Amino acid sequence: MVPLEILVRARSVDEFDHWSQHRGEEFVYVLSGAIEIHTEHYAPFRLEQGESAYFDSSMRHVYITVSKDEARVLSVSHDPGSPKALRAS
Repeated sequence: MVPLEILVRARSVDEFDHWSQHRGEEFVYVLSGAIEIHTEHYAPFRLEQGESAYFDSSMRHVYITVSKDEARVLSVSHDPGSPKALRAS
Protein backbone atom coordinates (compact mmCIF):
# COMPACT_ATOMS: atom_id res chain seq x y z
CA MET A 1 0.00 0.00 0.00
CA VAL A 2 1.36 3.42 -0.96
CA PRO A 3 -0.21 6.50 0.69
CA LEU A 4 0.57 9.91 -0.83
CA GLU A 5 -0.55 13.42 0.03
CA ILE A 6 -0.80 15.27 -3.28
CA LEU A 7 -1.16 18.97 -4.03
CA VAL A 8 -3.23 19.21 -7.22
CA ARG A 9 -2.28 22.36 -9.10
CA ALA A 10 -3.07 21.43 -12.72
CA ARG A 11 -6.24 23.03 -14.10
CA SER A 12 -6.45 21.13 -17.38
CA VAL A 13 -5.55 17.67 -18.68
CA ASP A 14 -3.53 19.50 -21.35
CA GLU A 15 -0.94 20.29 -18.67
CA PHE A 16 0.10 16.60 -18.50
CA ASP A 17 2.60 15.04 -20.88
CA HIS A 18 1.57 11.59 -19.60
CA TRP A 19 -1.22 10.20 -17.44
CA SER A 20 -0.69 8.09 -14.33
CA GLN A 21 -1.13 4.35 -14.76
CA HIS A 22 -0.01 1.52 -12.49
CA ARG A 23 -1.07 -1.94 -11.42
CA GLY A 24 -3.64 -2.34 -8.68
CA GLU A 25 -6.32 -0.13 -7.19
CA GLU A 26 -6.43 3.46 -5.99
CA PHE A 27 -8.43 5.25 -3.31
CA VAL A 28 -8.48 9.04 -3.34
CA TYR A 29 -9.91 11.31 -0.61
CA VAL A 30 -10.15 15.09 -1.00
CA LEU A 31 -8.67 16.84 2.04
CA SER A 32 -9.26 20.39 0.77
CA GLY A 33 -10.57 22.03 -2.37
CA ALA A 34 -12.23 20.10 -5.18
CA ILE A 35 -10.86 17.94 -7.98
CA GLU A 36 -11.99 16.38 -11.19
CA ILE A 37 -10.76 12.88 -11.99
CA HIS A 38 -10.20 12.06 -15.66
CA THR A 39 -9.77 8.45 -16.77
CA GLU A 40 -9.38 6.75 -20.12
CA HIS A 41 -12.65 4.78 -19.78
CA TYR A 42 -15.15 7.01 -17.94
CA ALA A 43 -16.49 10.54 -18.11
CA PRO A 44 -14.68 12.97 -15.79
CA PHE A 45 -16.20 13.25 -12.34
CA ARG A 46 -15.89 15.82 -9.57
CA LEU A 47 -15.06 15.28 -5.90
CA GLU A 48 -15.49 17.95 -3.25
CA GLN A 49 -13.73 18.19 0.12
CA GLY A 50 -14.59 15.12 2.21
CA GLU A 51 -15.57 12.98 -0.80
CA SER A 52 -13.69 9.94 -2.09
CA ALA A 53 -13.42 7.54 -5.02
CA TYR A 54 -12.01 4.07 -5.57
CA PHE A 55 -10.94 2.81 -9.00
CA ASP A 56 -8.77 0.43 -10.99
CA SER A 57 -5.47 2.29 -11.34
CA SER A 58 -4.37 0.26 -14.36
CA MET A 59 -6.51 2.63 -16.47
CA ARG A 60 -4.83 5.93 -17.22
CA HIS A 61 -5.92 8.74 -14.90
CA VAL A 62 -5.14 12.31 -13.82
CA TYR A 63 -6.45 14.72 -11.20
CA ILE A 64 -7.06 18.40 -11.91
CA THR A 65 -8.16 21.08 -9.46
CA VAL A 66 -11.50 22.78 -10.00
CA SER A 67 -11.03 24.95 -6.89
CA LYS A 68 -10.03 28.60 -6.76
CA ASP A 69 -6.73 27.43 -5.28
CA GLU A 70 -4.86 24.12 -5.41
CA ALA A 71 -6.56 21.04 -3.98
CA ARG A 72 -5.02 18.62 -1.47
CA VAL A 73 -5.80 14.92 -1.67
CA LEU A 74 -4.82 11.69 0.04
CA SER A 75 -4.19 9.01 -2.58
CA VAL A 76 -3.63 5.41 -1.51
CA SER A 77 -2.68 2.84 -4.13
CA HIS A 78 -2.50 -0.89 -3.59
CA ASP A 79 -1.28 -3.66 -5.84
CA PRO A 80 -2.56 -6.96 -4.39
CA GLY A 81 -0.18 -8.87 -6.68
CA SER A 82 2.99 -7.11 -5.49
CA PRO A 83 5.59 -9.18 -3.62
CA LYS A 84 5.16 -7.03 -0.48
CA ALA A 85 1.38 -7.57 -0.48
CA LEU A 86 1.83 -11.32 -0.94
CA ARG A 87 4.25 -11.53 2.01
CA ALA A 88 1.75 -9.75 4.28
CA SER A 89 -0.99 -12.31 3.67
